[in-house]
Formats: sequence, structure tokens, C-alpha cells
Amino acid sequence: MDGATAATKLSHSKEALQRLADQLRGSLKCWRPKPLLQRRKSGRYEHVWLLCWILKDLGWVLLCGFVAWPAALIALVLQAQDVFQQWKSAPLAEWVHSLAILGWLSGSCVWMTAQLLFEPSIHKNRTAPWYSGSILTGNADHYHWGVYLMQAIHMTTLLGLKLFYAKTMADAGVSSSSVIAMLKGSSAKKSQRGR
Repeated sequence: MDGATAATKLSHSKEALQRLADQLRGSLKCWRPKPLLQRRKSGRYEHVWLLCWILKDLGWVLLCGFVAWPAALIALVLQAQDVFQQWKSAPLAEWVHSLAILGWLSGSCVWMTAQLLFEPSIHKNRTAPWYSGSILTGNADHYHWGVYLMQAIHMTTLLGLKLFYAKTMADAGVSSSSVIAMLKGSSAKKSQRGR
């Protein structure tokens, strides 16, 4: 009887281990590594849009719209795609920062476009063999409207970041006065060390 009882217990133990193994396999299959893979792909896009942003700025500095506009368009599309991919897979803070980058890039593109299309005057220290002035007829009003639009986009972006950080601090129970006091205290310590 002892042998039969031991065999039964061993059989139950094997069945229990098998059920546990099945549950673990099932839970591992349900575990979703998909957002991680999306984030890895998104990280690759981040390098490409950053390169395009640098190319846009290089084209803008060189006053060469043929380099600046395609690079700006690719950078905007890739950053917008990154923001949409992060909508559900990334933490809120990371998504907000990606959205702020998209806003900053958009404002920069508006300013660049206004300058390359409508800048009213040619600066003698910024001439290049391929640049003879704005592409369209120089128009100070259109140029300034482009600059104002860029400023509105950038201010909206900064206001959004400020509101996000204020809400995050409020949710964490941190008051702005305590942050200011802490910053004042750290700057006073730095100035004392410098003496």
C-alpha cells in the first residue's frame, strides 16, 4: 500500500508541476513584449529624425531650401510617427517630451520657411553663391507673421510642459515654494564653496 500511495503522490506531484509549467507558459505568452519592440524601433527612428533635424538646420544656415525642406519634412513625419507610437506604449512623461519636441520642430520649420520664402533683406554676411534672396518676393509682413506663428507654437509648447510639470508636482505633493527654496539653498551653497 505504501508503494501505491507513494506512486499516487508522485503522480499528483507531476501533474501539479505540469499544471504549473502550463500556467507559466501561458502567462509568458500573454506577456506582451510588443511595446518594447515598438520602442526599440522608435529609438531607431529617433536617430533618423535627429539626423534630419540637423540636416534641416544645416540647410537653413546655408540658406539652401533644397536641403532644408525635405529634411524638415522627414523629421516632422518621423517625430509625429514616434509620438503616435508612444501614445499607448510609453510612460506619460516620455510621451509629453516627444510631443514637446514635435512642437519645437514644427515651430522651427515655420520660422525657417518664413525666412527662406519671405525674408525682406539680404544680409551681406550671410550670402552664399546659391542664395540671392528669398525665394518669393521679400515681404516683411509675411516674414513677421511666420515669426509670430513660430513664437506662438514655441510658447504653447513651453506652456504645455509647464502645466505638465506643475500637475506632476501637485500630484506628488511637492509645492513650488519648496522647490524654489531648495534651489535657492543649493545656489547659496555653491556660491559659498566658490569663495
